[in-house]
Amino acid sequence: MKKAVVFVIVMVAVYLLAFPTRLKPELHFSPGWASELGTKTDPPRGERPNRIHFFNLDEAFGYITDGGDVLYLDRKMYGVAIDSRRFVNYSSVSGNLVVQGSSGEVLDAIEIRGYPLLLDDRIFIISTNRGEFGEIDIQGTYIWKYEYSSPITDLDAQNGRVLLGLLDGRVYLYKTDGSREVEISFQRSRVNAVYGCALSADGTRFSVVHGIDPQILSVFELNPEPKLIFEAELADTFRRRRVVDFISQGEYVVVDGQDGVYIMDLDRGELFDIIISGRLVGGFSDVSDPLAFILTHDGKTANLLTVALPPAELARSSYPASQTVLINGENYIILGIDRYLGRIDRMVR
Repeated sequence: MKKAVVFVIVMVAVYLLAFPTRLKPELHFSPGWASELGTKTDPPRGERPNRIHFFNLDEAFGYITDGGDVLYLDRKMYGVAIDSRRFVNYSSVSGNLVVQGSSGEVLDAIEIRGYPLLLDDRIFIISTNRGEFGEIDIQGTYIWKYEYSSPITDLDAQNGRVLLGLLDGRVYLYKTDGSREVEISFQRSRVNAVYGCALSADGTRFSVVHGIDPQILSVFELNPEPKLIFEAELADTFRRRRVVDFISQGEYVVVDGQDGVYIMDLDRGELFDIIISGRLVGGFSDVSDPLAFILTHDGKTANLLTVALPPAELARSSYPASQTVLINGENYIILGIDRYLGRIDRMVR
């Protein structure tokens, strides 16, 4: 009997060696580098970074390479509009906006009143009372502009489209040339106001958080007319801006929650609630990656969530932080905590 048992064990071992079982891939993280935001550093002469990221962290902003070299670092005067190749560091009262490149070189000066926004590789101006909004060229000439009878509460721009939400419960969607494409007025709540809005990366879907009693998340798809594809009442209500964003290829929406974050699976028509402290800072998922990374912050602690898609929490980490930011790279993330930026490489094996 013992010989028979030994023979079976040996045969099983031989089978596993000859035909190994493929295990389920596992996600691994490894530290890349950490850079303190003190002084500007330059990459070695003759070497060019593969990718440059912009960051906005506490009173500091600038550009950093995927290798951890700080290409530009400065302090905000009042606010900063920044994208991957230029920025405007502006004061609260100045009517002169200086556009600078990612190395700090002056590209142009614009005499115009209002606060700049750099979105979708375009320059927008919103008035100080949030009642006017438009797009300008690099010389400061308006390409198009609109005035509103109600303050602008939130906006987004993706793939040539611009989405605006107003305090009176209206949303407007504009084409590249500034012509109005969609106007929706929400009237289903006791208080009608838009508290957050976002466009998908391809500009074909937009989501809006609106109303009090109840507060509602509505997601529309342009086909070509806007069609409501998802709607849900949110259990908690905010009387302030509510962060909302698309992740992956627009199949999911992530929204601020009172005690966590909501993730909407648009293809399945399901809403998931993940309990975690802090307000939503941001989230993203690569097109080919079935993972989402979501960052929240409560003023003292930063919380990084790793979520499998469809939504299922895989891991979470917490860090003491008064300021934080999350930046997406290719197979890595850059996490900002106070005066430090650090790269975390991720791989599936």
